[in-house]
Amino acid sequence: MKKFFHIGFAFQDPPRTDELEPIFNKALNWIRYAPNCWIVQTTATPKQWMARLKPILAPSDHVLIVEIDLANRSGHLPESMWSWINEHAH
Repeated sequence: MKKFFHIGFAFQDPPRTDELEPIFNKALNWIRYAPNCWIVQTTATPKQWMARLKPILAPSDHVLIVEIDLANRSGHLPESMWSWINEHAH
């Protein structure tokens, strides 16, 4: 069953997107809406995502992986982000 997770990081150093993008490509789909925040559409569990991400995290990095309900949403984002959400949330 596909679901959506918010994956947010607190990095000690700048995000290593070159290392993160191949990991996020394992999702059905994903979007990065801030320098440290992604929404992934996936069939994997939060524990599976943590196992994927852990090898590239520094000891001082933090990450939160939480399921989100995109049908119940509000916010202020660029139109391109809302288009992605609207396309994938149904």
